[in-house]
Order: sequence, then structure tokens, then C-alpha cells
Amino acid sequence: GRVFLQALQKPASPQSWKKLPLFSGQSAGSISSADLHESYRAAMRVAELDLPKRASRKLAARNIVSLGELLLTPGQELLGRSFNNGTLAKTRAVVDEFLRKSLSGELSVDVDWHTPHDALHSLLRPVLSDKRQRTILLERMGWRSEPRTLEELAREFGVTRESFSVKKRTDAGEGR
Repeated sequence: GRVFLQALQKPASPQSWKKLPLFSGQSAGSISSADLHESYRAAMRVAELDLPKRASRKLAARNIVSLGELLLTPGQELLGRSFNNGTLAKTRAVVDEFLRKSLSGELSVDVDWHTPHDALHSLLRPVLSDKRQRTILLERMGWRSEPRTLEELAREFGVTRESFSVKKRTDAGEGR
């Protein structure tokens, strides 16, 4: 337990994710995706991976929405009516390739050049997975016109100005 947890809190090294439950089949016990080092990109949404449709549907049905949750789910627990050995193997291969590229800095960005809006959103996707957050950042920076105030953005998105400030302080306090 404790040694396993310490290993997960260190930066990912090549193939270190193979020790995680998705690949090893061992239970993670009381370890949560928040315990994974940020280099595993645990908070990233599973929907952003290029998984087979069958795997995506099955994971959504089990409420496995983040890469961290997927990594901490033993592969054998995923097997069932719509998640066969081939789907599990493909899921493992996609996750393995993604983490290998992520660790080596090889992740490429597919830029959507249809409109300037689409291009900026696609460039920010690896940094901010939430579309709303990307829009808020771009509007705050003034990508279409003058930079917008937090008050304007808060009104548009139906939140308080303080919610932006609190989120910013929380992220800064966590070293992000």
C-alpha cells in the first residue's frame, strides 16, 4: 500500500503506468485518482482519448470519466457483455500510447482551421480540457476584441465574479 502510493506520487517514468490497475489487474485499494502524480494527467477526461466507441460507452456507463479513474480500475473489472478482451487490449494500447507521448512531449495537437475560434480552442485543448474554461480564457484575453472583465464573463456564464477568483486561488495554491 504505502510503497505503491509513494511510487504513484512521483513523476511518471517510461512504462511506470504499467504498474497501475488498468494494466496490472491489481486493485488500487483506497488510492484515488487524486493520489496520482500530475504527470499521469489523471484529471484529463477519458472522452478526449481516441478510444473505441464500445469502450467509451462502457466507461461512461460505469461513471469512469477521468484518465485517473480509468488507470485505477483493474482491467479485468471492465470485462463484460460489451467490453471484451479485444476492447480491453485496444483501451490499454490507446492509454499506453497517450501516456508515452505525453511523457516524452510528443503529443501533437490537431488544429481545427475552420475558423479562428476553432483554431484557438484546439490549441488550448491540451492545456484546458473544459470548453467553457477555454472560452473564458480567450474572452478574458480579448481574442476577438477588447479583453472582457470578470464581471462581464460572470454575467454571461451565470456565475459570480468571485467564482473565477476562488478557482484561480485554489489552482495557484495547489501548485498548478
